[in-house]
Amino acid sequence: MDYIQTMRKLVGKELLLTVGCGIIITKGDKIVLQNRSDEDTWRCHGTW
Repeated sequence: MDYIQTMRKLVGKELLLTVGCGIIITKGDKIVLQNRSDEDTWRCHGTW
């Protein structure tokens, strides 16, 4: 079971805050982005 599922069992539908961070990795003139399949958007890793 993952962390979020475990916490959900403990707090139910109450607000659950999680901590994350992101960095931008460059290689020449390129940056690494993550594609969010739920929204079909490109973002920095670890962002909303």
